[in-house]
Amino acid sequence: MGAVLLAAEAAAAAASAHRACGCRDRHRTSLARARMLAAGCDGARTVALRDLGAPPQLSDLTVREREAIGLAAEGLTNRQIASRLYISIRTVNAHLSHAYAKLGTSDRSQLSVLVGPSPGPMATAPD
Repeated sequence: MGAVLLAAEAAAAAASAHRACGCRDRHRTSLARARMLAAGCDGARTVALRDLGAPPQLSDLTVREREAIGLAAEGLTNRQIASRLYISIRTVNAHLSHAYAKLGTSDRSQLSVLVGPSPGPMATAPD
């Protein structure tokens, strides 16, 4: 049909609606779809598409996800992160995986750019 721009705008509107109602998974799915469709529109810019290039929201991350990616951004291994936060390596993997999905990256080297310096862990040693 040739309505890729309209599809991109519709996906962007859906992402906005999903975010407003707190539907994080649907928001991310719609946002990814909107970005993919907009990429095929030769740089078209409309009001509906203006926020597609906005950086991911760190507020979408849980406290533990922020801690884990902050430590990963500092260069710690998953094992070191687990030790520092007093959690299992499997839990570190889960936190990082969720954070990567929310931030739209899978590249550890991009984390420091996306999240800035780590606020440091809030964990305390178990009793």
